[in-house]
Amino acid sequence: MADAERFHRAARLRGRYGARMMWFIVVVVVVVLWALIRALGHTSDQQVKHPAPADVPVTASLAELQQRDMYMLTKAEFEVVLAADRTEDERHAPTSEGISRSEYLSPEEEARYVSFDNGMPNIRIVRERGQLVMVVPEGIVNYSSRALHREDIYPFRVRGSGHYEDAVLAASLSPGSKIRLVREPDNEYDANAIAIYSGKGIGPLGYVNKQNAARLAKLIDAGESFEAITLSGSPAGRDGDSLTVLVARPDVIAHMLRKGSQTKVISKGVKSTKVIGEMGALAQDLYAAGTPPLHGLAVKHERSPRVAKVKIGDKLCVERVGDHWVVSDANGELGWCRWLPSDDGKVHAVTGVVTHLPSSGTLHVERLRVDPSGKVIDFSGYVVPDVEQVL
Repeated sequence: MADAERFHRAARLRGRYGARMMWFIVVVVVVVLWALIRALGHTSDQQVKHPAPADVPVTASLAELQQRDMYMLTKAEFEVVLAADRTEDERHAPTSEGISRSEYLSPEEEARYVSFDNGMPNIRIVRERGQLVMVVPEGIVNYSSRALHREDIYPFRVRGSGHYEDAVLAASLSPGSKIRLVREPDNEYDANAIAIYSGKGIGPLGYVNKQNAARLAKLIDAGESFEAITLSGSPAGRDGDSLTVLVARPDVIAHMLRKGSQTKVISKGVKSTKVIGEMGALAQDLYAAGTPPLHGLAVKHERSPRVAKVKIGDKLCVERVGDHWVVSDANGELGWCRWLPSDDGKVHAVTGVVTHLPSSGTLHVERLRVDPSGKVIDFSGYVVPDVEQVL
């Protein structure tokens, strides 16, 4: 029994030591494998980060280098490929910021605010975020505006420019560049085809889309004169911006490009309202000039529904009645000014300018506050006192 007990004890010890040895061997193998993998990775990193000396001349072409395994490139060759990749990225990078759909006027707003006088639109072309956009005082006009197409004003994105990449890269198509329209009546795909060329004759850069081409081709063939400029596009050597053009009669484009103070969205307020118009002079300067600013109608007093018809540039009557000032148009009262009797004669704490509020005068409307539907709900500007008060 004693021998059997010793035998079993020895067997248990051998099993215990054997298991420990097995775990030891496993750990050693894992450590060795980890060391080998790390060494191989370090060697690969060294090949990329520290290849052959930079002074080794590069004899292969860029196309050949781009086909090779990057780990087999010398440092000089690697720098050539890297520089080419960076140039490619810069070439395709946009030079302008996009304008979101919510920033354009809705069709209902366009119907209300876009108007024409003897064929001339009340639209101006202004630069916004690296591109040219069409604006009215109330906002940005969409390229797809039907009102414009009815008057033979065609803003659109050029089709097929991706097929003419070399020409697009060679041409200077920055916003405002003049371009040419070339009729192709013998085009095998579309008898109304109109190709787009740069002002220097580089092209084709693409084509007028079929819908616009069907109308424009008839007008051009009938002898009508049209001019075209780029609204968005990239300078020579880049193609990151979509190519958008405006086609219209020369006098219309000149009218839309007319210089002058531009109306734009000044700020956005609560409940999605926004203020549009001109920033105007500083309040302290207006007070000093004797033409006090009016920052809107009194909130607590009821306003006339005719406020919705007030436009930038309107001249309204202001008259003091008791302890308040009334703003009126030709049809009567619109509302009360926000002025208070206690404001009259106040001295500005910083500038020392004395505030004088006239008993009567003319309000020059410079800004409108509109709700999400585009309806005018308030207005502001400055008041010029009547002549007898100035004298």
